[in-house]
Amino acid sequence: MRSNRSLGAYEVTQPLVEFPAPTWPDKTIDELIVIGFKGRVINTADHPVLRHLRGEV
Repeated sequence: MRSNRSLGAYEVTQPLVEFPAPTWPDKTIDELIVIGFKGRVINTADHPVLRHLRGEV
């Protein structure tokens, strides 16, 4: 898909080759989120980022 501003719509083009189906990892969505965020999740009210935002640090 690509935008065609003069037409005011999107134009759909077909790929020249057929792509193979994706291979999905053998992990749950929760495991993928942990991997994706690499420990950058705020899961407690006393997290250092929240304490900093509240001016406690």
